[in-house]
Amino acid sequence: MLERIKKIASHWQLSPTALADKIEVSRPVISHILTGRNRPSLEVVQKIALHFPELNRNWLLTGEGKMLASEVKASESESQVQQDVTPSAIAREITPSSEKNEKIQSAEPVNKDSAPSRTVTKTLKKVLLFYSDNSFEEYNP
Repeated sequence: MLERIKKIASHWQLSPTALADKIEVSRPVISHILTGRNRPSLEVVQKIALHFPELNRNWLLTGEGKMLASEVKASESESQVQQDVTPSAIAREITPSSEKNEKIQSAEPVNKDSAPSRTVTKTLKKVLLFYSDNSFEEYNP
């Protein structure tokens, strides 16, 4: 916890005095924490979380993850994008279930005099994924 509090002060370029003033605790409290004499109380941690809303709370409490919540969200977004474009995820998304074949309207033009457009049943036969390194993968449901 001591190192995380030091990192917070460093990130926002706050002296121990300025940090104490910002989180509204007495200056000796921060001084004793930063020298290792005392451990931060729950009240101090809560005040840090309150006065630095951009901090990742999990990082503040456990030291795990990124310091800033915005970095966590960006990392999760990138991770989610990576998960969503994996070949198996794509194949799952576009493969119709075996019990139900999707019905798709015919793409033929409709004339007013002709009969209503017919419904054509189509099933997925093959999925090809091409990568930037010129490799590819083939999926057959």
